[in-house]
Amino acid sequence: MNNLEELEQKIEEMRIYMYSLYNHNPLDDKLIEASQTLDRLLNELSAATRACR
Repeated sequence: MNNLEELEQKIEEMRIYMYSLYNHNPLDDKLIEASQTLDRLLNELSAATRACR
């Protein structure tokens, strides 16, 4: 699995985790952390995609 595929997998896992947190308790502090982690991963994917061009 290459770096882009790994990032895409991590993003999908974080999205699922975030939805799970939200469905269980939308006020959970962990939701903010998950959102920030997802943002970081999406930024990494964007940078990696640009670098491949």
